Amino acid sequence: MTSAATPDLARAAADLRELIGDRVLRLADYPAATRVWNGAVDHAPALVARCRDADEVAGGG
Repeated sequence: MTSAATPDLARAAADLRELIGDRVLRLADYPAATRVWNGAVDHAPALVARCRDADEVAGGG
């Protein structure tokens, strides 16, 4: 069984910022950005990307 590689979060963050600019939230920004949407979530992702539309999500934007 092969173990999963540890993600390079710094590189992922840099890549996302290059693609979508300041719409990438840092972990510190996550609680304020999600409090209104779902107060029941008690854990946070490493990065959040605020995509403009489905095309950007698909990689075409």
